[in-house]
Amino acid sequence: MSHIKWSSYSILTEKINTISTQRKKLGFQCKQFFIQHDQCAMKVGTDSLMLGSWCEVETANKILDIGTGSGILALMLAQRTIAETRITGLDIDEAAVLQARENGTNSPWADKLNFAHTDVNHFFPCTQFDCIVSNPPYFEATSEDSIAMSAARRKAREESTLTHQNLLKTVARLLEPRGTFYVVLPSDCANRFDDLADKVGLYCDRKLQVRSSESRPFIRQLIAYKFSQCAMEKNEQSLTIYDENGQYTAAYKALCRAYYLNF
Repeated sequence: MSHIKWSSYSILTEKINTISTQRKKLGFQCKQFFIQHDQCAMKVGTDSLMLGSWCEVETANKILDIGTGSGILALMLAQRTIAETRITGLDIDEAAVLQARENGTNSPWADKLNFAHTDVNHFFPCTQFDCIVSNPPYFEATSEDSIAMSAARRKAREESTLTHQNLLKTVARLLEPRGTFYVVLPSDCANRFDDLADKVGLYCDRKLQVRSSESRPFIRQLIAYKFSQCAMEKNEQSLTIYDENGQYTAAYKALCRAYYLNF
């Protein structure tokens, strides 16, 4: 009987270890932390990795991550900020928030991080933030790409769950007067976003246009907004992700070196 019990225990242990190993594969390993994202509609992608690398947050004290998902942006910024920095991540997906909390707890910066299952439109903290970051929804609810997605992924990406107008109004309410709002957007909707930002008193301070290769058009824009206007001619740059051999360019490696294992 004891042999049978031990055999059953061994089989169960093996199954648990197999499930644990398979689950761990559903994530992204950075140099200093691991992000599990199997419970999140939106997985870790190039957009967030670029944005988190591009943000200037080394002296930020209070950071808000809107639409945190797995917590990837929050953890990236936790790695590069001072010990006193506090970072809040918000998301309307409860499963994503639970996973973000797990990722935060397992990171070296658990004391910096707080994740809440909250709609940012109903978020009224007692303090403002000197830095706000977001990889926001950008598909219109009627687009073909949106219709083809899973329900959870569609909810995370559709602008109907958090319109750009509402996002910007909320950012204007929560951002300190000298603070910065960082966002990544598809190039084809960035101009419209700029126009909406102007209406709430936020102005483009710095911009990085991104394309996959030299022969391709720009597909993403990383934009920093402030309440003060500046001459953009000196603050607009471009980045190409892959070279002619399909390898990461030196510029992309330099941008993301703090996070990618092989950079």
